[in-house]
Amino acid sequence: ILSSAHARAIPIDALDKSRDWAVKGLNFEGNKHFSSGDIEEILQTKTRPWYTPWRERPRFDPEVFAADVKRVERFYQSQGYYEARVSHDLQVDEESQLVSATIIVEENTPVLLRQLSVRIIDHPELQPELEALRPEFFLKPGKPFTEEDYQQTETRIKDFFYDHGRAHVKIERKAQVFPE
Repeated sequence: ILSSAHARAIPIDALDKSRDWAVKGLNFEGNKHFSSGDIEEILQTKTRPWYTPWRERPRFDPEVFAADVKRVERFYQSQGYYEARVSHDLQVDEESQLVSATIIVEENTPVLLRQLSVRIIDHPELQPELEALRPEFFLKPGKPFTEEDYQQTETRIKDFFYDHGRAHVKIERKAQVFPE
């Protein structure tokens, strides 16, 4: 009853780019493992804060929003959800030139770390000490494989070598991801 009779759903490609559109709302569906706020932080498309109704609504740029949809998919991949699918729905009020965008996430199952191997090539005598640090590694078998954990584990290994007077450590890392 409260919505405009002129609002209609369209794909982003059908939006008339010659008109100046404003963001009426931004919603999320299907995001179970990450809050809408977490996702909203990475977006360039913004809404007007509810507590500032006197301000103009932000401009809706279709190209920026299309990049935002890809950005959300990339965010999920970085968090271990390599099979996540992200789509969108736009409700357009032609008369008011307002767009309500919904980002729809199908998370699917995260990729879990199956195995972590760490080998020291030039000083194998340090291997037992490095293995003793495994509880401090961010990557853990059975836990989702995230890029952040991968990088933090590398940093912890580098710190181990720095603590042992090896300032010129070279770490080669390789990950094989099998989403299925």
